[in-house]
Amino acid sequence: MKRMTPLVLLALFATSQVYGQDPPRGNLPAAPSERHKAAARNLAKLLPSEHLTRQAFDQETARRWRVIFLKDLDAYKIILDQKDVDAFAQRDKEIAAGLQSGDLQFVLDIYRLFLERFEQRVTLADEVLKEKLDFSVEESIVLDHAKAQYAENPQQARDAWRRRVKYDLLALKAGGMKDAEALEVLRKRYAAWRDTHRALDEDALMTIAFTALAQAHDSRSGYVSAKAWEETQNNFRNEFEGIGVSIRIIDGECVVTRLIPDGPAMKDGRIKVGDRIVGVADASGKLQDIANYKLSAIVDLIRGPRGSKVRLEVMPAGQTERLLYTFPRDRVANVTARATLLEAGKKADGAAAKVGYIFLPSLYGEVVTDGKVGRSSTGDVRGFLQNANDGLIAKGAELVVLDLRTNNGGTLREALGVCDLFLDGGPIMQIKNKSGKVEKYDVDNKGAAWKGPLVVLTSSQTGAGAEIIAGALQSHGRALIIGEPTSGNGTVQRFFDIESMAPLGKTTGKLGLARITVQQFYRPNGETNQKRGVLPDVELPWLTGVAETDEFAIDFDRIDALLVIRAPFGIDEKMRKTLRAASAGRRAESDDFKKLSQALEIAAKRKERGAIPLEANRYLAERRLLGNDSARIQQVEDTLPVLRDFYMNEALAISADFLGLATKKSE
Repeated sequence: MKRMTPLVLLALFATSQVYGQDPPRGNLPAAPSERHKAAARNLAKLLPSEHLTRQAFDQETARRWRVIFLKDLDAYKIILDQKDVDAFAQRDKEIAAGLQSGDLQFVLDIYRLFLERFEQRVTLADEVLKEKLDFSVEESIVLDHAKAQYAENPQQARDAWRRRVKYDLLALKAGGMKDAEALEVLRKRYAAWRDTHRALDEDALMTIAFTALAQAHDSRSGYVSAKAWEETQNNFRNEFEGIGVSIRIIDGECVVTRLIPDGPAMKDGRIKVGDRIVGVADASGKLQDIANYKLSAIVDLIRGPRGSKVRLEVMPAGQTERLLYTFPRDRVANVTARATLLEAGKKADGAAAKVGYIFLPSLYGEVVTDGKVGRSSTGDVRGFLQNANDGLIAKGAELVVLDLRTNNGGTLREALGVCDLFLDGGPIMQIKNKSGKVEKYDVDNKGAAWKGPLVVLTSSQTGAGAEIIAGALQSHGRALIIGEPTSGNGTVQRFFDIESMAPLGKTTGKLGLARITVQQFYRPNGETNQKRGVLPDVELPWLTGVAETDEFAIDFDRIDALLVIRAPFGIDEKMRKTLRAASAGRRAESDDFKKLSQALEIAAKRKERGAIPLEANRYLAERRLLGNDSARIQQVEDTLPVLRDFYMNEALAISADFLGLATKKSE
């Protein structure tokens, strides 16, 4: 099929709004605005007509909406009572009618009761903070929403908050904080948490409500406000204009959580992770105290046109002195693709194998004018391979490793483009639409950019478009897949302007945009990646976090397989067993992998019981072993050109073994 790839998405965008990190602003109106009523009516028409499942808009949709909306508000089931939830369940018929007619009064009613309960819970937390808590008791806290229970009486509510306070105190003390300081931090945190919810504005609340409505059809669908659409476009371009810092609101303070490599802030060197930003100069140059500012408002102040400057007032971590820094703004790439030549293992002649390593963190590509694409992931990877002077081929690479561990997707166009770089011909994927029609997407090139042995690294964070790449290359026998099963997203989303109810072209954005699942994609072998993901040829666990069960995900299924001529690298079950055995032998002798194995065992047990221990010694021991997945991912993304840790060394050892076997097969 000739490729026609409009703006369709294969990306794992965050599906719940992080409204809890924004300081208070504004108040809810007595009744919903006409703008939000119109958005609800149009969204209720769009979803049944455009969604892949053609799910009718009925009481079941309302039930799903209620479950998702309440989970977004009360993820740990520590605010609302069971009787509240039971009362909401009696209103499903009213909710279904209200969503269709645009009568959103029930959204305000639910949220006002939620606020009432929140006031009670913060009072309860303050009381618990004054008690003497015993950290030697063998008990636990349930943080898995599916396994947690709402309180049925005041005693259960108090017990839930006693456990919550113990958990939060343990986390703070594990980071080195003293008891008195930790107690004060939690008092402020719970008060700030309450204040944030108390002053949530209508736009933010309706974003939660509309997101829940879209996700009632499937978890990959969603709602994007006009403001959030700007950030989504930055994700496509993989860049923005600013100083290159990531910030979060933590306990009411604006804290620097990350410096983006090669950004102005990192190049300057003065501001550090953990520093607090307390003031930002506005357009007039006047320094604004940003206490109680929304996170989005702070971001807007810091960002600005390339070539301009911004002045920040900063309190370095652990200090009270305020310092003034001025930074130039520039174009900042979120995380850029990169490549390098590595040596790994030993070949038959005793020399190390030359391995071309490519890190591809996302599938990005900026559409400029007349449909032409500016800088893109496909163009970057092609350059890494074929640049005449410093390309991996010119440097003598014998094998290429494509690292997709942190790649959570992007556009369909880029997924297909990257596949073209490694395949000479044949099918890449199949796509089925809501009418059941299946279309085939073939390789669209005049020869692959790299024809030699290929390895792809995957993880549970490898999503959507990146899964298309891994699945297609595996189906062709073109690449050995090393790592973890991928995230299991086998669907394609398209944006619709809610005002015009049409696929995204020109949009006013007044009512926001709907991100709707419109297609499901399949590998050449006929299997979807949905729910199962791409299974590695050689499993090499990396992350210890376990995702919650997705209650409303579209199911795994199969369609007819396509004819594929497999690449001549001999990737079969015999080779897989040989590679797995060699890797298992090395890992058995590695202290690092022994610790990782223990951590994975703890993570599996936690998932099974859905609970975290609150006995201090056990909590601290498990915390040390489990580590932090976010920190692991960030370290991989930020270490230039490659993080050569124990995990990467083993992945390269497997790759070198594969090179030896593949070379013998081709001889």
